[in-house]
Amino acid sequence: MIAQTTSTFLTIAISWERHTAICHPLQSYRLPDESTTYKAILALLLLACAVNVPEIYKTALHVSEKWCIVGWTLWDAVIKILVPLVLLGYFNVHIFLEVLQ
Repeated sequence: MIAQTTSTFLTIAISWERHTAICHPLQSYRLPDESTTYKAILALLLLACAVNVPEIYKTALHVSEKWCIVGWTLWDAVIKILVPLVLLGYFNVHIFLEVLQ
């Protein structure tokens, strides 16, 4: 699960960088260098680990209470599906509109 979440977060980061380069070319010179990129990847990996903590507890504790399962399912849906979908949609629509101009 951590690898899947990290992959999603990295895809968002790449889309953000592409969005900045295409839609705001004068600001793209401030994009991170190699060392900053490694730090960002590490930060995204740590964020993915933090986001998956409820999943680790759910698996380790064998939780069967309905409110816990519903809460974790909503957490997964919002953090791992809805937020990335909205961000990727926003970045890609703005890239598409900028290319059309």
